[in-house]
Amino acid sequence: MRVNYAGFQATNHSPAAELLGGLRQVSHTHARPHLLGYTPVARMNPYQALTYRRFAEEGIAAAPILKPADFRDLRHIAPLASRTTLHLHWNSWIIGQQADEEAAQRVGRGMIGRMEALRAAGINLMWTVHNVFPHDARFPDLEVELQNSIAESSNIIHLMSPGTIEDIEPYVNIDKRKVICSPHPSYLGAYPDVTSRAEARLVLGIDPDEYVFVMFGAIKAYKGLGRLLDAFHEATKRASEQGQRLRLVVAGGADQDEECREFIARARVHPQVLIETNKIPADKIQYFLRSADCGLVPYERMLNSGAALLYGTFDLPIVSSDRATIRGIFGDDIVEYMKTPDIEGLTAALLSATERFPSGSSPVDSIRRVMSSYDPDRVSLDFARQITEKVLQQ
Repeated sequence: MRVNYAGFQATNHSPAAELLGGLRQVSHTHARPHLLGYTPVARMNPYQALTYRRFAEEGIAAAPILKPADFRDLRHIAPLASRTTLHLHWNSWIIGQQADEEAAQRVGRGMIGRMEALRAAGINLMWTVHNVFPHDARFPDLEVELQNSIAESSNIIHLMSPGTIEDIEPYVNIDKRKVICSPHPSYLGAYPDVTSRAEARLVLGIDPDEYVFVMFGAIKAYKGLGRLLDAFHEATKRASEQGQRLRLVVAGGADQDEECREFIARARVHPQVLIETNKIPADKIQYFLRSADCGLVPYERMLNSGAALLYGTFDLPIVSSDRATIRGIFGDDIVEYMKTPDIEGLTAALLSATERFPSGSSPVDSIRRVMSSYDPDRVSLDFARQITEKVLQQ
């Protein structure tokens, strides 16, 4: 029989097949597991795999719902479980592809009605607050309205940092009685990490005396692309006066909107910028991160940042926009925060980082001390226990 990679590709039997399969995987150690169906499913990023990796030990059967709109099928499997939870992650799929605002409103109301029907049937609804609102939102006001409805319908709200409430308060009303806080896990062990700094720089064509900033991940407009290039260009001029050479490395799949196209065009002709606009294979990620001195998350709109956790996993300090969520995760020792959200603020942060975190002298001990709190096994086990405790309180 050929391997069919169940849980990766939806079939005519989805999501029942995956939900039942998830129960079977745990039922040999827990007679009636807690069934947790999660959606949408993101296989290209190991975040979900890391998050759920220890759930079975706590009697929680985490199973993918590959077709998000079919989440209500949980009702048919619920009698086989001791309790049942729908774990909703990103919500951009709900109205993001609708043709116009009228259709988006109609679809949004329908989905909220389905969620409320699940709650009425005794199924828990847990929502993870990943973003202020979806990065590529076509209807931002409706997305904010939808998120408030999701927050109201949910009986559990998962935050990745205590600072989330402060950062999202202008957009979403969070009932603190519903909240559990479990951080984004690090990516420890998720990607190959065998190359040296010297080899990584040789592969990418970077000289040993260059100070290298890296912005890794999807190239999207909300990251403040134009501001980054302007600030980096100014920083290179000021640094060169002190005899220092700066390099910016940008790597990740790119959107096709006008702002991204303009950024790519400018980056490709800048002598101190290296850019790769295709999605980076897992085995190549190490070259971009091990060649760098400092990771960048100076985004114009942000809440949580998987990229920041990735930088920490590879022993990199960070330059970041000043957000309560980031401060709550990393503190001050390994992050240079922008003092103002403009070109000059970012320029100053880049130059300050070169002094605080000298090239080739990453504060590894401090970074690993901070990152030890985000060990995937520890985070996963604690998250599972918090969910169980919260559900038992309902």
